[in-house]
Amino acid sequence: MWVLLLLLLLLLLLHNPGSQGLSCNVSSGDVDWTREFTDTCLNFSGQNLRQLPQNQSLQASSVLLLDLSDNHLKKLPPLFFTLLGELQVLDVTNNQLDPVDRALAERCNLDLKADCSCGLLPWHEVRRDNCSDQLPLQCLDMATGGWHNLSAFLEVGCASGLAHPSEDSDFYMNYESLHQDSQPVYCNLQSLGQAPLDEEEYVIPGC
Repeated sequence: MWVLLLLLLLLLLLHNPGSQGLSCNVSSGDVDWTREFTDTCLNFSGQNLRQLPQNQSLQASSVLLLDLSDNHLKKLPPLFFTLLGELQVLDVTNNQLDPVDRALAERCNLDLKADCSCGLLPWHEVRRDNCSDQLPLQCLDMATGGWHNLSAFLEVGCASGLAHPSEDSDFYMNYESLHQDSQPVYCNLQSLGQAPLDEEEYVIPGC
């Protein structure tokens, strides 16, 4: 019965990308990747991890949520996730990830929580082409701490661009300062005329 309740809670969280309601205690000390974990929630955030094992899977067949946030990871080795058949939520926010492997993206029921970056382009392409009836993918804007439409970010923030435009009213535009520093600025058409002006953050209505 408790397993069913936990699954229902996970489904609710999947509809709210920014929710932090489901959490578990952070593992302390060096991680023994060879041991077997029976937990449904594993938290390895802030452990100064620089890489994950590339030649073995995490022994955690029951895990539903895996938190790898706030580390120094650049790659997510596909083999590491082989035995995680029940995994529903993977949090890798605040990591400098290289392009995410397409094999991992093929898990249509896996909710990836990651920072907005061009490394998510393969993930977006696989989901777009292989996973139907999906909610728009979201990514975390580290500058604002808000969750935004991934497709909209990739259209403007990445040189390769996208073959298909964003499906909702989110978009990014390039802002160039007096010092010629260019950066993408997030906007949402639905909020036009509703957002207050903020002189310090150079906010315009809808952005």
